[in-house]
Amino acid sequence: MPLCFPYVRFSSQKQADGNSDVRQSERIESFVSKHNLTVDTRLEDHGISSFRGANAKKGQLSVFLQRVRDGEIPNGSYLLIENWDRLSRQVLDASIEIFSDLIRSGIKIAVLDEDTVYDDLTSNSFIRAIVQFERAHSESLRKSDMSKASWRAKHKAMAEGAIATKKSPQWLVVKDGAWCKLDDICLHIETMFSLAQTYGVAETGRRLNAQFGTSYKTHQIQYLLRNRRLLGEHSPVEFSKEHGKNVPTGQVVEHYYPLVIPPATFEEVQTILKSRKPFSGRQDATNLNIFRNLLVCAECGGSTRFMLRSGKEFYYCTASMTGGCVDDQIRSIRGEFLRRVLFKFEHWTAIRDYIAAGSDVLKALKKEETVAVAKLTRLEVRADGLKKKHAAEDDEDKAETYVSLLTETRKAIATAKADIHRIKQELASLDGAFALTDSNADSFESMLTSDSEQARTDRQRLNRYLRGIFLKLELHFPTRKLETQPIPALANRISPVVAYVPQPKDKRTGDDYGHHTWISKDKQVLIIKSIKARLRRAGMSSPTFYLVKPIYEDVVFSLLPKKKPHKNHKSIEMPEELKSERLVWQSPDPFLK
Repeated sequence: MPLCFPYVRFSSQKQADGNSDVRQSERIESFVSKHNLTVDTRLEDHGISSFRGANAKKGQLSVFLQRVRDGEIPNGSYLLIENWDRLSRQVLDASIEIFSDLIRSGIKIAVLDEDTVYDDLTSNSFIRAIVQFERAHSESLRKSDMSKASWRAKHKAMAEGAIATKKSPQWLVVKDGAWCKLDDICLHIETMFSLAQTYGVAETGRRLNAQFGTSYKTHQIQYLLRNRRLLGEHSPVEFSKEHGKNVPTGQVVEHYYPLVIPPATFEEVQTILKSRKPFSGRQDATNLNIFRNLLVCAECGGSTRFMLRSGKEFYYCTASMTGGCVDDQIRSIRGEFLRRVLFKFEHWTAIRDYIAAGSDVLKALKKEETVAVAKLTRLEVRADGLKKKHAAEDDEDKAETYVSLLTETRKAIATAKADIHRIKQELASLDGAFALTDSNADSFESMLTSDSEQARTDRQRLNRYLRGIFLKLELHFPTRKLETQPIPALANRISPVVAYVPQPKDKRTGDDYGHHTWISKDKQVLIIKSIKARLRRAGMSSPTFYLVKPIYEDVVFSLLPKKKPHKNHKSIEMPEELKSERLVWQSPDPFLK
């Protein structure tokens, strides 16, 4: 049975509280039963508008469209929509592009209101799509204009002192037509400003959360410390087509909200914030953070923050800076050592393996693109020839045959174009693989650390490339374990890497043991006694050894004779009975023969 993907969307909570979801679900069930379809995945975008294409950019529909482009949805599958405006209310060009791309990719679109299935781009279906999408957009545009007019009226009422909407800041509520403070939240904010006069943002959050048992995050504290609504100001906003979001109109309504923070205190904190900078560390202004939007904390799943301290690079678990991770400790790791895992680890092999794999995929895709373009060219030449033959043919039967052949050829052209579009999308995600593969470790290290304009540009490009390979990089701070997760499109082509981030060398020994933990002194003594006993049984009398390196869990370590080794001393194979100790040791030849 063919697969189908029901798509349910509504824009507002009011529709969710009504019967929109129920109505769409009932029509979907009826259609599925009538046409004997198998439901694969139900796509739902609740509270997401299609007027400006939000559902096609970040909703469940966007996920479906990407799967279609990646070739993961079988040809002949159905996308079920209640009516045309569930799919799109964008301007006509954008709406038609979504519709056409789906049809060309072999997806059938079922409009349940009409009980009609669209599976080709004939003139009738195309005209129908144009009419319906134009109607949907015009309707949304009219509602948008009415909404803007309503908000302008509200803004005017606000300027005259009226409470025009019940939407309020988190520390206020509207009761009986007047603003009322929420005392507990106002106390938190007042304490926050008091702490911020002495401490940085991270320490302010930690102390605030400890005092009140709250869970304010760093970005929330930064937002509140700069929020001028605490002074009673209201700044109306309006949607800007140029910016694609709401932007301030420039109008400021003073004394609209109740005063929470005195102006002198507010301005003093602003001065402190500007001079101190967030977290007391200089933020990345030179694109040194090549893991931007990639690195996450494996324990809490939260983001990480890149900072420079005394010229050294650090990555912090953002939540841990305000006590929001799994415990109260601040979790950090040195940036240059993190880079070594992918870029210098084991003489520059790890990232080259990734990029080489990406390059192999790239080569295969380029070859596939060449074949697809050649096929499209042949089909277009054939279509032109059939049109000319049809125009010159007087015999009706032969003319009808040419029409049939031309229709089939046009379908094949649409399929070929869809294949080329899919290939180009994949090629875009792997762009730059060859250039990176040709780099060597030394030049790459220079690019990662140099302050030149070219190096900054290269680091930006590298970050984009990494985001085209990896979905995320998970770092377990306590064990310094790093796990890579490729994007879904490369999941079966690139194997994930699990590695451990090295750390600064131990000043006592000069050794770099990374994530490993110490073996206790008592356990060391037991291990040495056991080794000596086994060596005696093996034929060596009174062996005396000392530790050259401190003993770590899970780390191979060395034992040497106390006396100066003989010139013929050499490493020998560990006896089977001692291999469980995970030791490497040296002894005179012919020892243990």
